[in-house]
Amino acid sequence: MRLAARHGLSHPALMRFALTVVGTLPAPAAPSAADRLAAALTRVTPAS
Repeated sequence: MRLAARHGLSHPALMRFALTVVGTLPAPAAPSAADRLAAALTRVTPAS
């Protein structure tokens, strides 16, 4: 977590992607590549 905070917080695109994956943000009308990747990761990972 320390590594992610140290290196990820300085990259706005990475933080936006992380918030999309972790949060329950609604998908925009025209999904970007990051939105499609987040959706694919959600489908691949098992539910806990």
